Amino acid sequence: MTEYATLRKQIVGDVKTTKSQYDSMLNDPDIASGDIRAFYESYYKLHNAHNALFEHDRANHLIIKTAIDSLRG
Repeated sequence: MTEYATLRKQIVGDVKTTKSQYDSMLNDPDIASGDIRAFYESYYKLHNAHNALFEHDRANHLIIKTAIDSLRG
């Protein structure tokens, strides 16, 4: 269970890292307009990192909901 508890911190760290990489590419017009593939891959990584965070939160919500429903009987 400790792996699950630390997973959110790891995912948030990934989101912050990919967000800073994306922002640096976005702020540099030479990279943003010159290498479209790298810009797209940076955005794709950011999108996937956000999806991983949302899925983790959704799974956590379902675990709590299932536990509460089982207590209600």
